[in-house]
Amino acid sequence: MVLEISTPQFPPLHDICTNLIFASNAGDIILTMCDGEVLYKNGEFKTIDIEKTIFESNKCVKEILQK
Repeated sequence: MVLEISTPQFPPLHDICTNLIFASNAGDIILTMCDGEVLYKNGEFKTIDIEKTIFESNKCVKEILQK
């Protein structure tokens, strides 16, 4: 995972671990890779269809709530 740390919430960078825990959020992620494959880059998922995933998730929630 690669984070954008040049945003206003990160400085001063005295302790990068502390900054990552207390200042970072999901919007700071700019790249995610696994086994050399880019999964997410600059706001775009490269390996999954987001609209299909959301549709399937909503479908599952409806089924669970009907039980």
